[in-house]
Amino acid sequence: MTYTKDELITLLKEGNRSKELNKYLKNNRIDLTGADLIGVNLEGVDLKNADLTYANLAGLNLISANLRYIDLTNANLTGACLLNADLTGADLKNADLTEVNLTGANLTRANLRMTNLASADLTGACLKRADLTGANLINANLTSADLKDADLYYADLIGAKLIGANLTDINLRYANLRGADLSRVNLIHADLTKANLFGVNLTNAKLWLTNFDDLDLRLADFTGADLFGVDLTNANLTGSNLIFMLLDSWSVYVQPSHTRIGCEYHTNEEWRSFTDEEIHVMDSHALDWWNKYKLIIFTAMDALKG
Repeated sequence: MTYTKDELITLLKEGNRSKELNKYLKNNRIDLTGADLIGVNLEGVDLKNADLTYANLAGLNLISANLRYIDLTNANLTGACLLNADLTGADLKNADLTEVNLTGANLTRANLRMTNLASADLTGACLKRADLTGANLINANLTSADLKDADLYYADLIGAKLIGANLTDINLRYANLRGADLSRVNLIHADLTKANLFGVNLTNAKLWLTNFDDLDLRLADFTGADLFGVDLTNANLTGSNLIFMLLDSWSVYVQPSHTRIGCEYHTNEEWRSFTDEEIHVMDSHALDWWNKYKLIIFTAMDALKG
C-alpha cells in the first residue's frame, strides 16, 4: 500500500501509528516537504531519509526518533524535543532550532550550516565531524558534547556553555566565543585562527599545543588550565589571570597558583622554594637560566596575587 503526502499528514495528525504505517515510513523515502505537523507526537518515529524541507515541526515530540540522513533544510523545529534522536548525516541547513532539546542526540556528520541553534540544549550530544559553519549557537548549552573534528568556521558562540566538551581538532576559525564557558574542555590541536575569545572561561581546560597566536584573550580565565606547548605569541592577555613570557629557549606560563616552565609544572610556592640542586636536575642548562630570570618570574607571580 502507498500513501500520498496529504494522506500521510492526515494519518500522522490523527495519531495513527499502525504497524502498516510504521513499516511504510521505515521502508520508503517519505516526502513531507512543507508539511505542517504542529501538535503531532512523533516520539520514536522512523523517518530515515525522509524529505521534510520547509516543514513546520515546531514544538514536536521527536524523542528517540530515527532521523538518519533526513532532509530538514529550512525546516522550523523551534522548541522541539529531540532527546536522544539519531540525526546522523542529517541535513539541517538553514533550519530554525531555537531552544530545541537535543540532549544526547547523535548529529555525527550532520549539515548544520547557517542553522539557528540559539539557546538550544545540546548537552552530551555527538557532533563529530558536523558542519556548523556560520551557525548561531548564542547561549547554547553544549556541556559534555563531542565536537571532535567539527567545523564551526564563523560560528557565533557568544555566551555558549561548552563545559567539559571535546573540541579536539575542531575548526573555530573566525568563531565568536565572547564570554563562552570552555571550562574543562579538551582543545588539543584546535584551530582558533582569528577567533574572538574575549572574556572566555578556560578554567581547568586542556589546551595542549593550541595556537592562541595574536588572539584577543582579554579578561580570559586560565585558572588551572593545562598550557603544555601552547603558543601565546602576540596574544592580548590584558585583564586575564595569565602572564606569558618567552625567555630565551623556554616558554613561561604564570598562573595565580601554578607556573609552567617548559615541561615543568609546579605551584608558585614550590618554584620559590626550589634549591639550586633541584633546579639543576630539571635540565643541564636550567640553573644558569633560572638565576638569570627567576626574579622576573617571581615579579609576575606577585602581580597575579589576590
